[in-house]
Amino acid sequence: MGCSRSLILFINLAITSNLVALIIAQDDDASCTERADYCWKCTDGATYTPGDMYQVNLKSLLSSFSSNTQNNYGFYNSSMGKHPNNVNGIALCRGDLSQDLCQACLNTSIGRVLQTCSTQKEAIFWAERCMVRYSYNLIYGIEKQYPVKYVPGAEFLDNPQPFQPVLDYLLHNLSDRAASSLKKFAAGHATVPGAETIYALVQCTPDIDKKNCSNCLKESILEIERCCGGKKGGRVLKPSCSFRYEINSFFLPTANSLVDIPASDPAPAPKEEKKKSNIKQIVITIVVVLVAFVTILSSICIFLRLTKRRVKLDEDENSKEINLVESLQYDFETIRSATDDFSDANKLGRGGFGAVYKGRLLNGQPIAVKRLSKYSEQGDREFKNEVMLLALLQHRNLVRLLGFCLKTDERLLIYEYVPNTSLDHFIFDTNNHEHLDWETRYKIIGGIARGILYLHEDSRVRIIHRDLKTSNILLDEDMNPKIADFGMARLFAIDQTQGDTRTVRGTYGYMAPEYVIHGRISVKMDVFSFGVLVLEIVSGKKIGSFRYGENEVDLLTYAWRNWREDTIENIIDPVLTASSRIETMRCIHIGLLCVQENVVDRPTVASVVSMLNSQSLALSVPSQPAFYIHYKTGSDISTLTESDQSKSLSSRLKFSDSYCFQFEIRNERNSNRSAVIIVMPTVGLVIIVIIIGVILRMRKPKKHVESRSAESLQFDFGTIRAATDNFSDSNKLGQDGFGAVYQACQWARKIAVKRLSRDSRQGDQEFKNEVLLVTKLQHQNLVRLLGFCLEGNERLLVYEFVPNASLDQFIFDFGMARLFVVDQNQGDTSRIVGTYGCMAPEYVYHGKFSVKSYVFSFGVLVLEICSGHKNSSFHINGKQRIFLAIYAWINWREETALNLLDSTLMATVSKAEILRCIHIGHSLNLPIPSAPAFFAHSSMDLKYNSGLKQSSRSRSAEISENEASITELYAR
Repeated sequence: MGCSRSLILFINLAITSNLVALIIAQDDDASCTERADYCWKCTDGATYTPGDMYQVNLKSLLSSFSSNTQNNYGFYNSSMGKHPNNVNGIALCRGDLSQDLCQACLNTSIGRVLQTCSTQKEAIFWAERCMVRYSYNLIYGIEKQYPVKYVPGAEFLDNPQPFQPVLDYLLHNLSDRAASSLKKFAAGHATVPGAETIYALVQCTPDIDKKNCSNCLKESILEIERCCGGKKGGRVLKPSCSFRYEINSFFLPTANSLVDIPASDPAPAPKEEKKKSNIKQIVITIVVVLVAFVTILSSICIFLRLTKRRVKLDEDENSKEINLVESLQYDFETIRSATDDFSDANKLGRGGFGAVYKGRLLNGQPIAVKRLSKYSEQGDREFKNEVMLLALLQHRNLVRLLGFCLKTDERLLIYEYVPNTSLDHFIFDTNNHEHLDWETRYKIIGGIARGILYLHEDSRVRIIHRDLKTSNILLDEDMNPKIADFGMARLFAIDQTQGDTRTVRGTYGYMAPEYVIHGRISVKMDVFSFGVLVLEIVSGKKIGSFRYGENEVDLLTYAWRNWREDTIENIIDPVLTASSRIETMRCIHIGLLCVQENVVDRPTVASVVSMLNSQSLALSVPSQPAFYIHYKTGSDISTLTESDQSKSLSSRLKFSDSYCFQFEIRNERNSNRSAVIIVMPTVGLVIIVIIIGVILRMRKPKKHVESRSAESLQFDFGTIRAATDNFSDSNKLGQDGFGAVYQACQWARKIAVKRLSRDSRQGDQEFKNEVLLVTKLQHQNLVRLLGFCLEGNERLLVYEFVPNASLDQFIFDFGMARLFVVDQNQGDTSRIVGTYGCMAPEYVYHGKFSVKSYVFSFGVLVLEICSGHKNSSFHINGKQRIFLAIYAWINWREETALNLLDSTLMATVSKAEILRCIHIGHSLNLPIPSAPAFFAHSSMDLKYNSGLKQSSRSRSAEISENEASITELYAR
């Protein structure tokens, strides 16, 4: 029974796919007047009611085209209104027309299209000299070749044989010229030997790039035979490109518009394969597809009966794709109750994919709930993306995901509640922005930079956010920034720095030029967005256009012009005090470095963090920012010269601080629409094969799921004992103060198992501490905790296996770690636990521990790495024993610091780098290092004793040799 239903279903799919192929294959479906001086296509589907807001916006948009007297090379684009009544429009005049002729054609066309397509929300109208197109969808920058209209001439050629090669040669040459020009227009003529002269004109809409323009025109040229074979003239009309040819001149002899192309030796035109009868193709295709479907489905039925297994699919398949965070799932009714049934009173705002509500759980915890729109095209994908990413991320400058909810068509993300909402509510609000003093703004800039640094370099995966903007920066009660909305984030391997995409999504003004134009994704695109954020925070102005004198400028243009004219103070928000001018100007400098047009010139986020943390670090001179618009004082900013456009990546995009757009970057095209009938069924077959593969994959028993929720971290003791061969000495990697470490093999991967000593006084406490801390940490330089085991007296910690043992890039032992609140920097303890030589003096003597305790230990590590010696005592020249810190200090004072260098590095290391590291190891950012802690004077140092007073010495102690790694001291 199941096989019969499946068979019927797939036969229906086969018939449907072929019908779709037939519909798509009907290219020439636009309408024309009798003389073909006007053609149009009113798209079926979405309509509007006369008098509603969509019609108002449409008329306003088209009116702006007909009344626009600026020299825009005959190309106009704009948008009007907000969703769901937004209208996007494009108007294009033939490239040889004057401004007056262009306006006359547009006025006529606009009146006709409103009359012809009186209720359709999407239409295109072609006149002989211009084109008008509008839609409720985004159309700017998107190459489109459908609908298409063929307009053949009335007369046939006497001798088409020599005519066609010359025509093809002419059109291909003009296409190359048009694609490479700013106007995307070219016209010219060529003479057929002993016969007619052919006049031709090709044109693309200037919003598409060279590659897409060339592709559109050349595919259109391949359709000449279908359109106008054997005719003396003809036109092929498409939304993104068009061409026309005649044997009489039909265009104006405008300067630089005519090119005489020699036709003495025309290149052979691409030859189309001879086409079979359409009816025969359709019959053969349907028969082949149906036979293939029946064969495949029969195989599936046989397989199902032989195996006698049924795959039970979960009602919500989406939940299977998020096994990483199964324990984070909330009940929908709980969230609905917490938000008072998503009341408008609890609505915090609306993002690109849905609304955000404030709520409170039964335990009193405040939450923020992001409810994805049911009608969002990106909803499902961005939902899964955001859950998967945020579950992997832990950083104080990233918003924390508490959980999610999946119920039929409901998609909810539950975040920690951030009381001060987003940055744009402060920085751009006339009342609130005065409360943002410079210290707060500087803290916000630094926090954003650290958050991006974590995403790019410090998390276990490299993540590019792609939508950094003020509305996605949340502020907590202490005005600490938290980066939010990872719906469009892109996941990279840790050693991957760039990639490509066909779909460009983002917010006007914040997107890097290489991303907008070429779809190129890299870490530098987040740097660009950060630079825009910095300029907005410092200036208090939005990236979108604002009035400046008689001109309307965008923030990048405004900032760059003031930078060049040495009037930087014009950029700074007037509410900021003069005492902060040096830091604010430095931040403007950093912001301009981040928004440079050349991606190579932009700094990395790590460099930006260093620039912000070190005022002494020299900054390079910034170059011109991307999308910089050249203008003269008193002139209209939207009037651009051709030379201006060639100098920079200028943009005619209408800026909006909240409007999120996307367009497709097409890299591949079907060679000819006549192939659609064959391609569509083929694609259908491929899809069916993929479906079969997915079904077979789902039927396999699930083995190990690597990513487990926090609740599933506990391992069975018997499993670990078997994996370590009963804790065999042959698998023992080493021993530390709290127990031994063993290597093991589990699920075809290596793991490291730390078995805490049963006799350790610290064992239980350190075990709980380590599990508590490490499960909260996610960083590529911290060892990853895979799980733990509690059984009787056994305490096991299961880590990822690090093949190079100790002292590699991983910080391993968290057994003695102490958890502080984020703004706490020191504390006390009654028990001193640690390793000789690595403990700071204030910790050893007074039990005082702070972040500087780590700094001291880090300095010891630096000296050990540089020298290759342990910190404990060692022999010098086979005679005297001395401690590393003392040996390093003596050589530093005698200016023989290179004696400390490991002899194996002498020939390969940079002397300047090693001296700098030794300096850091001694002083850790002090300008001149003083004597190290626990400094014990030896016979080597006698000549310095007279120059030192006892009161000025650091704590010294008579230390006996002890190779033990752990010591306990108790504070008095």
